[in-house]
Amino acid sequence: MALSFLSKPKWYDNIWNAYQQHTHKKILEEVAQHIQEINLPQEETLRILDISCGTGTLLQKLEEIGKIDLHGIDTSQEMLSIAKTKTNATLTCGDAQDLHYDNNTFHIIISSSAYHLYKDKQRFITEAERCLKHKGLLIILDWDASGLHKYIYRLMNTFVDETIYSESSQKSKERFRQIRTDDIDIQKWFWWTWKFFLITAQKNDFKK
Repeated sequence: MALSFLSKPKWYDNIWNAYQQHTHKKILEEVAQHIQEINLPQEETLRILDISCGTGTLLQKLEEIGKIDLHGIDTSQEMLSIAKTKTNATLTCGDAQDLHYDNNTFHIIISSSAYHLYKDKQRFITEAERCLKHKGLLIILDWDASGLHKYIYRLMNTFVDETIYSESSQKSKERFRQIRTDDIDIQKWFWWTWKFFLITAQKNDFKK
């Protein structure tokens, strides 16, 4: 566990600052585009859930949107304690694969760089879909474990505390096809030594 300090809450933001700046920029662009597309009535409040929100850095940035009902969930109380100092979002300690929210609750649900930690990915996708409103958007940004990176990400299990269940963007796309009627939107790119994918899927495209 030589690199376990990399995920320690008290050092997390400093160690991963450049990484978060890069990945959060991608997510915020998708959020902004979706807000523009759905064009909410003035009396309706935008509701966003950040799953595996960690120390709340993305939540803090999302607050800049303005009129918003913001929620974050994470399994780590230590991470959430830090998040409480940075955001006014409603924070919950819980599991991404067992969301305790009502059906049709959120306009946008985000999972940023945490999908590789979910053992039951199909359960997570189904739960997220359940909690989305009609025309709601699910955004997943994670590591693309394809090609050589499949072995790099597997090797990381040797050095970190968490168990990593990374998979390829193609495998993730196949998971969505089990509950969707059409193709999802997927982006793939490299940044430094990382290989990423970003999936977006709108609720009205899911099978009923």
